[in-house]
Amino acid sequence: MRTFKRAHHMKITSDFDGGNIRVIDSKNPDNIRLNIEKDNASDFYQWFYYRVDGAQGRHLNMKLENAGEAAFTGGWENYSACASYDDETWFRVPTQYADGVLNILHNPSHDTVWYAYFAPYPMARHHALIKEHAAKDGVTHSVLGKTLDGQNLDLLHVAGGDKTIWVDGRQHPGETMAQWWMEGFLGRLTDSDDDVAQELLKHASFYIVPNMNPDGGVRGFLLKSLQRGDNGRYSWRFDLQGLARDYALICEAPKVARTITVPTLFIKGGDSDYLQGDDESLIRGICKNPTLREITGAGHWLHAEKPGLFTRVVLDFIRDAGVADTDGPVSADTSA
Repeated sequence: MRTFKRAHHMKITSDFDGGNIRVIDSKNPDNIRLNIEKDNASDFYQWFYYRVDGAQGRHLNMKLENAGEAAFTGGWENYSACASYDDETWFRVPTQYADGVLNILHNPSHDTVWYAYFAPYPMARHHALIKEHAAKDGVTHSVLGKTLDGQNLDLLHVAGGDKTIWVDGRQHPGETMAQWWMEGFLGRLTDSDDDVAQELLKHASFYIVPNMNPDGGVRGFLLKSLQRGDNGRYSWRFDLQGLARDYALICEAPKVARTITVPTLFIKGGDSDYLQGDDESLIRGICKNPTLREITGAGHWLHAEKPGLFTRVVLDFIRDAGVADTDGPVSADTSA
């Protein structure tokens, strides 16, 4: 019979791809005190990801004491943290949120266990994803540019019909579920036996950026305008004088070198003020064949607030040759 020797001391670490945690006190397994590290030069944080060694046979009560000041505290309601014994297969563990503290409760059956806000999507898996699909027929890989940490910003072009659809994920790198969705989406879109995918590709070509912020993903938070100083440390790089001088120019509508003639879909949330009334004339001046839709009862995150309606509008646009006649609002009572 195989026996396991439990480590005398527990150790909690996050010094790996995407790791994020700060240990306050880990002496008592039933009262492990932790904090989520803030983003660089920012008060925002939500993502956590760490490993516990010497955990087998212990009752762990891990308290994330600053969860009450996270970017989206509503995300802790009815939430269960993710755990894994191999950093690949993930499951949920009991989690409680009260008085601004997130309590993760677990009795590990293995000595080493990882915990995370959601199942991580490491860069090694991203590279494998790009390699797999770049080798497929009808798919072209290119690099949009280099990030500030020197990583590639990868683009996959899946050739198809005349319409153009851009799909990108992980502008917020802590939202790893977006890249898991990307993996499934790419798998279906490039499957020659998938009838739905083949029908879509008859009408549209896809430009796909699976990870818009690889630097933030590796570092375990959201990064913008990062630079490395002579001392090796990272800091913000905002040209405040330039922003103040050219603010009016920055706010102007972009100058487009040529008119967009292919059918183009614009979807606005009815409760969002991102698109104003005057913007319609600008859109129609740039795009000769636009379709303007509004989803009532949704804000800026209309795809998350009304996913069914959003999906229906997009699919109708792709399938319908007469999209120019479908301008206007859409609600749950609007027939497809």
